[in-house]
Amino acid sequence: MNDEDNIRKSKVLSGFYYFEVKIAMKVGVREAIVFNHIGYWVLRNGYRKSKAHFRDGRYWTYLSYHDLSETFPFWTERQLRTIIESLVNSGLIIKGGYGRKLYYRANWYTVPEKYLNKAAFRKSELKKNKDAAEPQNLNSEHDKNQEITHNAKN
Repeated sequence: MNDEDNIRKSKVLSGFYYFEVKIAMKVGVREAIVFNHIGYWVLRNGYRKSKAHFRDGRYWTYLSYHDLSETFPFWTERQLRTIIESLVNSGLIIKGGYGRKLYYRANWYTVPEKYLNKAAFRKSELKKNKDAAEPQNLNSEHDKNQEITHNAKN
């Protein structure tokens, strides 16, 4: 199997990755790219008003490191773990533990409202959902209290 076949089999949505320059300057390009990916899915779940992804007053997305390595085939699971830890430590994402099935080792992630409104993924999602009403203050209610009682322990 050649590199082109690997790319086709990966979960890469397009041949391009987007990120905010300000985020990259704060934490690095790798982190900015993954932040944008997580934020896109949090926002999309909010647009769809997905009850399955709504916990503790926030919309979340869940991803395993394996899922992320399929989306970003140029990084190892270990590198992705480091990137996620950097994003959590910087406060750009929040990690939660809401998994129902122990065998599926996915973590739940969300983005605080102050970053959700400013990110590149917001613009791309708005273009796709021209008819959708933009959710206001998607995660702001819970952002007043940053502590998540269901934080996953490393």
